Amino acid sequence: MQLRPVAARVRPASCEPALAVRATRCFPEKTGARSAATVLDASRGVLRVPSVNIAIMLRPSLVRAVMEDVERFGNVKLTLQLTAKGRLRLVAHRAVKQAWWNGNDRLAVIALDVNSNHGLYLLAFTFDSKARLLAQRVFKPPNTTLLRLLAALMRSYSKVKSWSEAIQRFKQRRDVRGMQREGRGSAVEEALRLAEKLRARLNLTPERAERIARQASRKVKKLNDDWIRGVLKEMRGLVRKLRDQGYTVVFVADVPRAESLKGSGLQRTLLKVAKRLENLALYEGARWFEPENNVSGRQCPRCGTWGVEVRRRYYRCSKCGLVYGRDWTAAFNAAKLFLRACRAEKHIEALHSWLQSHKTALTPAGPGPSSPGSPSRGGPGVPRAVRGGDVPASPRAEGRPAGAAPARGPMTLAGPQKGEGGR
Repeated sequence: MQLRPVAARVRPASCEPALAVRATRCFPEKTGARSAATVLDASRGVLRVPSVNIAIMLRPSLVRAVMEDVERFGNVKLTLQLTAKGRLRLVAHRAVKQAWWNGNDRLAVIALDVNSNHGLYLLAFTFDSKARLLAQRVFKPPNTTLLRLLAALMRSYSKVKSWSEAIQRFKQRRDVRGMQREGRGSAVEEALRLAEKLRARLNLTPERAERIARQASRKVKKLNDDWIRGVLKEMRGLVRKLRDQGYTVVFVADVPRAESLKGSGLQRTLLKVAKRLENLALYEGARWFEPENNVSGRQCPRCGTWGVEVRRRYYRCSKCGLVYGRDWTAAFNAAKLFLRACRAEKHIEALHSWLQSHKTALTPAGPGPSSPGSPSRGGPGVPRAVRGGDVPASPRAEGRPAGAAPARGPMTLAGPQKGEGGR
């Protein structure tokens, strides 16, 4: 049983069969029409379709997630869908109003830089009398290179039936040649060694190779989906915490265009997580904002001068001397761009003041990528809550609200709920 989003505001050409769901916690009923064909009995953890005498046991975490949303928002509607693969999908959706900041209310900005090779970089700022950095986080996707290469090699063997020819075709692949040009040939060699071990150990045949390729591809998908769920879980918790404290929450996301991600290996995963985060923001009552053009992390966050690269993805401003990381600065500049679009000069000044007091905040892994755990080294993400303070300044491009929701209309739950690990 899964909680997944459906496309918001767009009606697909062919709809999956769906049933309305009524959720109850014993008595009285919590949500849904009494005539609903499906009943979610939270007290017993069972999803029932009485007309056909079907009862499905649900994970307790999934039931808790559903009932938490029902009690938190009140207007949540539940639908049970049958997917094309024959699986059941439980979808929560609700009507929402577009979040709007009037310039005076308490503001929280969650700035995201979606990087084609390094994942998501997050900076979360709150604005009261001054700017404060609430959280700083790297969400690094799992490294699935070896699995993807192994799947490609096994699939090649299953087609050509000749091991030597499969090896030759594998080495001629565009992505393999690209990795070797970029100095990542060790991953290719490791995939070849692993394939040779499997061939010797399993008495490999083309049919078995096809099965191994499918297993490797499923593993890649599972790892990427688990990563997306983890991102959504943390984001949902952060948004709800800020909303409960009375902040208007705005996501400012610098999302690369699909063509710029082509061939990166993370194209589908990064675009998918960005779309799910947009859906999450709207569902949770936050605002989603995307700049018209991608934000540059090479531009100094303090004075706007283009920096000079001193180490990989680290720059020094030739005018003010500030040293900053490209990825963190892109997220920071995106936050400032939103404030410029809102003409929030007081908040921009607060950002300037914060950056002046925390000059190394945009190089959190240390003086450069040689530091342990640095994102540039490909090490683990830096799950780091950062001290508070006051913040900086940056780019000039105008922005627009991306995918703005209608004033009133159905909005779906962004991503899997707690029972699926995404909550």
